[in-house]
Amino acid sequence: MIFFWILFSFVVAAYASSKKIPMGFFGGLFVSLVFSPVIGLIAVIATKPSDDKIISSGEMKKCPDCAELVKNDALKCRYCGKAFDSGMKKEVPTEKKAPSIVEVKKEAPIQKKIPTISELLK
Repeated sequence: MIFFWILFSFVVAAYASSKKIPMGFFGGLFVSLVFSPVIGLIAVIATKPSDDKIISSGEMKKCPDCAELVKNDALKCRYCGKAFDSGMKKEVPTEKKAPSIVEVKKEAPIQKKIPTISELLK
């Protein structure tokens, strides 16, 4: 009996891990082991996946007007009706590369000479 309890707890934990929910594998395993695999399964099914994981997986994108999630291929937001331009990319967090020395020199502002006190008093 205990063997099946633990076995089904691991099955629920694996399902929680594949569903991309904040609870994850260990949360599903903990809930299933402590309470019951059935209660753990209900908790996993009832938990909504986090928005960041859905966006980073490429399945959905966030509307720039209402911030609701819409399918990545959508041409118009189903919540607010905003039409997306065809070039709108999904919002995936990316690492910014450091600018090269040439880019830094081109964008560097022109520094003005700070006047000394004697120059200001003249």
